[in-house]
Amino acid sequence: MKRYWAWGMAAALLASAGVARADKVYLKDGTVREGTVTKEDDQQLWLRTNRDGIKATVIIKRDTIEEIKPSPPETAPEPKVESKTQPATEPALDFPATPATTQAVVKTTTRPAATQPSRFFQEFFALAAGLRPDISDPTTLSAEGQAVWAKVVAAHEVKPLAPGEVAPPKKAEALLAALTDLLNLLEQRPARLDALTLRYVNKPFARWLAEARWDVVSSPQHMRGGVFNLKDVTEFERTELIGVMRGHTRAALDPLRPYLPQPEPYVKPVPPPKTGKPAPVPPKADPLAGINVGNALEVRDRALFAIALLQAQKKIEPEMSAGDKTFVTQQLAEIGRVLQKANVYAPAAQAAKDRAKRNGG
Repeated sequence: MKRYWAWGMAAALLASAGVARADKVYLKDGTVREGTVTKEDDQQLWLRTNRDGIKATVIIKRDTIEEIKPSPPETAPEPKVESKTQPATEPALDFPATPATTQAVVKTTTRPAATQPSRFFQEFFALAAGLRPDISDPTTLSAEGQAVWAKVVAAHEVKPLAPGEVAPPKKAEALLAALTDLLNLLEQRPARLDALTLRYVNKPFARWLAEARWDVVSSPQHMRGGVFNLKDVTEFERTELIGVMRGHTRAALDPLRPYLPQPEPYVKPVPPPKTGKPAPVPPKADPLAGINVGNALEVRDRALFAIALLQAQKKIEPEMSAGDKTFVTQQLAEIGRVLQKANVYAPAAQAAKDRAKRNGG
């Protein structure tokens, strides 16, 4: 019963739209829509379609339209004219007869303006009538879109990556390039992008693009001198990339915590000795003393990675809160001291590594 009521509502709403002419609308993705334009403005147009006897009105944005080819409009019937001819007056004997005057009366009818159904009902009835393709199905893309999607699938790493594991460089670069091409093709259709990736990898497109970007910029092949290359980051992915970087911060800092200043534990006050002299204060242990020739290279690489990550967060997140900025700045200063100490032992550590390699160790 509800189904018949819904289709009844559709018929009632869509029947009120006036018919202007039959048109063909060519979209940029290669789709061709046939119907009748009932209304248009600078941003979009309304196209009334009739498919297998099912009528619906589809809203199409102007920036997705490649070309509109209208068919010749039907010739409107001429209005009916009723002529009322006044009889000629009797001519005077001394003057010629005056011509008869004709007054035309045209009957016109005023039709109220068509009421367009709401956007919700337009999309609901169009989808129910099967007039909108499944936007999560890549086979409904244009030929160019299907070719780009094939590159995405080919480059996708099917095996789930373990926490902290980085995708192989070539695979990560190919996936990032393919996702970037897909974004350039469908940037004006974010809902289509999300539908495709939610169906394929169960995550929004921006999140997948941000993760692919992270796999590339965080790899040793692309990180130089403790700096991530973020020049190609798009505004589309920026928010998600901030979240990805925040998620990797703890894993980057944890290996360095033994070399960072530790918060002083609470010590219960001890009353002064009866001698009147203050109790001796034990010397504080220097956390940097744990860096030596044996671990200098590893500590240096981890410090460079942590510095690159923290600096990248400050760069792509200018709206970072004051508290977070203070924390990041403090961490950068402390890790900088760790890096400085590791660089002191790095030459000797590298020489020992080279000797071991030559000796087959």
